[in-house]
Amino acid sequence: MSLKAFIQKQKYFSFYIIDLSIVSKEQYDKIIEIFEECLGDIYIETYNSLTIIYYHYFDGASVEDVLPTLTEDFGICLKMFHGFKMVLNRINDVYKIIQIYINHSFNKNKQFTNLRSLILDTLENEKDFNILKEIVLHPMIDDPKLKEIIMGMFDSNLNVSKTASIVYMHRNTINYKLDIIEQEMGLNMQNFHDAVAMYILLKKD
Repeated sequence: MSLKAFIQKQKYFSFYIIDLSIVSKEQYDKIIEIFEECLGDIYIETYNSLTIIYYHYFDGASVEDVLPTLTEDFGICLKMFHGFKMVLNRINDVYKIIQIYINHSFNKNKQFTNLRSLILDTLENEKDFNILKEIVLHPMIDDPKLKEIIMGMFDSNLNVSKTASIVYMHRNTINYKLDIIEQEMGLNMQNFHDAVAMYILLKKD
């Protein structure tokens, strides 16, 4: 099965980037088994010696919690990046993110990299920062209200009720839109560190 065929089975997908070049065949099989247990049906490909594990997105899917256990059990430091909710026509963005991860985060001394740390790691590189910015903020093209809500969250000190008053929307609508922002842009606007990363994306030229 091709990657395109795999992704087409469901509307949304996400992915992990993980360095499995340092593990044995037995360890590799065990790690893949854990990913399957956590994520269900997966698709695996290799890019620049890194393993990319695609899965059909569903809320709450995660293997981050088992990473320390894997490190302890195998005695190796596994480096991993978790992507966010995407659709088929954005598959090329995955490879851009992988390259940015390789360029700026992979060789740093940290086991797990998420989107907010990747944003901070690219701050000194205008080209890669702008590529990442375009990828993350892409959903605003189809829903300009998202930016209004994000700016309202900043103006209200991340308070949902105050944001609802500022942008003249019902609180439930704000919560719904915040869920979309978290799932499709990878940043939780009710988390201070994620919100800072989003602010940097929006404000840095």
